[in-house]
Amino acid sequence: MKKKEKKEERKDFSEQSFPKRDPSAEKQLVGKTSQLLSLHALAMPLLALSATAAFCYFASPIVVPLVAAVSCAFILSPAVSFLKKIKIPHLLAVVIVMLIAVGIFFAIIYLLGQQLQSLAVDLPSYLEGLTKLSVDLKERAGVIQERFPNLIPDIENLEVKPSALTDASKYLFKGISSAVSFLFSSFLIIFLTFFILYDQEIFRKKLARAFGKSQEGVTQDILLEINNQIRGFMVVKFIVTVALTVVFTVGLLLLKVNYAYIWGPLAALLNLIPYVGSFIGAVPPIIVAGIQTKAVMP
Repeated sequence: MKKKEKKEERKDFSEQSFPKRDPSAEKQLVGKTSQLLSLHALAMPLLALSATAAFCYFASPIVVPLVAAVSCAFILSPAVSFLKKIKIPHLLAVVIVMLIAVGIFFAIIYLLGQQLQSLAVDLPSYLEGLTKLSVDLKERAGVIQERFPNLIPDIENLEVKPSALTDASKYLFKGISSAVSFLFSSFLIIFLTFFILYDQEIFRKKLARAFGKSQEGVTQDILLEINNQIRGFMVVKFIVTVALTVVFTVGLLLLKVNYAYIWGPLAALLNLIPYVGSFIGAVPPIIVAGIQTKAVMP
């Protein structure tokens, strides 16, 4: 009898201490927990992305030149390695590569500056031609609308406002006026690129030592492999962009399109934008060619 009483007392104690849970309540608790976890998993990447975007925005005067300098260092690094293979000292190899790169860079800037000056002078005539082109398109669209009324229902809205064209010229002159700040950024990029090229081996060794002396050899191999992969990607992108610049510029010169030295490099750079970059880069030379040759005008 005593044993039965003890068992009943234990059951009562266990029921009081650990009451049975409703299965539906447990499911609700699990559902709420999973929702909180999913919200947490979604919120953390968004917060990290927002923080990164804010940092890049406020630190852009430092981040942009630094990223550009690192990219230039990856592109020029194979040339430095080649000069070192033919027994040229490291410092002299870096100086030679930097002098050649800076000379090419400023030659391109000078050529583009001349083209932009000519474009600024001729811009009013191009804007006038674009206005005439819009009027001509409106007249042609009116003829099409008479034959096919449902094809172009809002023909009155097809126009290019002269005020918008004047604003475009203002934006162009603002872009030219910002050339001074661009030159300052260029000198900062050149300065940083030189020291990255000169001290890249030291950076790699210091970074490898930061992971511990016991793993220094393995870390250096990993860093070297990462460096080679990134350098290969950057060099290939650079070569493709240069090749496209040459092809586009030569093609526009053969077609006798004005300011080919502007539209060719611009189209090549915009080609780096996936999917839509090629179409955007083709718009300016097509408009200039249409106005210049009056191919679409009677």
